[in-house]
Amino acid sequence: MKRQFKTLFIAVTVTLCISLGAHPSLADDILVSSDITTSELWSSDNAYILDGIIFVTDGATLTIEPGTVIRGMPDSETT
Repeated sequence: MKRQFKTLFIAVTVTLCISLGAHPSLADDILVSSDITTSELWSSDNAYILDGIIFVTDGATLTIEPGTVIRGMPDSETT
């Protein structure tokens, strides 16, 4: 149940950020390819690119600043 909630939270956050549009002057694109196991702050100065499903594990906290851009990598299986 907790894992489903965390997945839903990330999906909603990604959808919200995409609908708000990209920030015009981002410092870096940061590829996120593994679960978040320690507490992290995602800054609005960067764009975060999710390479697959990413979970925030028990004991870790993900804080996302307002205006942070989060995108997903295209699925290589789809056209």
